[in-house]
This record gives sequence, C-alpha cells and structure tokens, in this order.
Amino acid sequence: MTQGALCTVELALVVFSKLTSQPLTNAHHFLNFSREEIIMELLFADQVRSGGRRIGYLAGVELDARSRRVTKIIFSKDGKLRSDAHTRSIDAVRIERGIVLVDESLLDQPATTEPLLLSRSVRIIKGGRHSGHLAGVVVGDQATLAAAIGKQHWWTGRYRLPASDLDFSQPGEIRTGASGSRAA
Repeated sequence: MTQGALCTVELALVVFSKLTSQPLTNAHHFLNFSREEIIMELLFADQVRSGGRRIGYLAGVELDARSRRVTKIIFSKDGKLRSDAHTRSIDAVRIERGIVLVDESLLDQPATTEPLLLSRSVRIIKGGRHSGHLAGVVVGDQATLAAAIGKQHWWTGRYRLPASDLDFSQPGEIRTGASGSRAA
C-alpha cells in the first residue's frame, strides 16, 4: 500500500471514530482483512448486472448453515425480498467497480441442506444488545463467509464482524460477543 493510500485509510478511520464515538482501536478491524482474504464484498442494494444491462439490486444471500458457504445471491428489481426476487449461484457472480456482475450461462445448483437467508431485515445483536442490521457480507475463498457487514443507522458507517464470531442460532438475528446481563 502506498503512503498516500495509508494516509487516506487513516483519515477515514479518524472520521469513522468521530462519527460513531468509538475509539480508533475498534475501527482498526477494517484493516484486518488482507486483499487475498476478500474475494467479494456484497452490499445489499448494490446493482446487479448481466450482459451489460441492469437486472436488479442485491436483496440478500443464501448461506449453508453447516459449512458457512454462500451458495446464492438473491436480487430483485427494487432490492427487496418479494415474490419477484431471483437467485443465481455464487459461482456465477463477480464484482467489478462496485457492481455485481452475473454470468447467465451458469445454472443454479439445488440446495443440499436448508439454507439461511441473510438480508437487510436480519438484526445484529452484539453483547446482548441490538447493534443495527445486516448491510452485506464479505465472501472469502471457496465462497465461504469471511465477515458480516453491519450498519446501525442510515447516517452511520458500516462495520465488519468476522465470521468466526457469528452465531446464527436465532432466526432473523446474528449474535456476536458476550450475551450476559450487565445489571449490577
């Protein structure tokens, strides 16, 4: 990374720290992912294109609960999960300049187990407290889930939660951190 790029990243971290009132040490998790680990960052509501035309907006992903492998993306015309949503295999997806590109020649594979559906409606619970909602996922090597991307409010920045810390046991929630009572 060049000196100019490091200064830009440091400035972004300082701005993040000021906006979220979190110490700068908590913001350093953005730098913990090397370029080799991040294959794709899929943000919900990103454009999905195929054959040079927009076919919709990313609405969610399907995740195999056992292997934590992202199997499909889900998209629709308005980026919402409705009856008009379509799916494509993750093997047919690539990211180029922040746009999700889909290769139509690859067919969907049937799910082998009951998948988990991750979308904007999934709540994030950190340490037993509501900490926002899911804004996207980071897909690593072999299409495994590398991290979840959360966002507390529309005006705050996004944050990442490493996949090793995530608990999907509650439907509609992703839990992370200690879940005990803090009452005295």
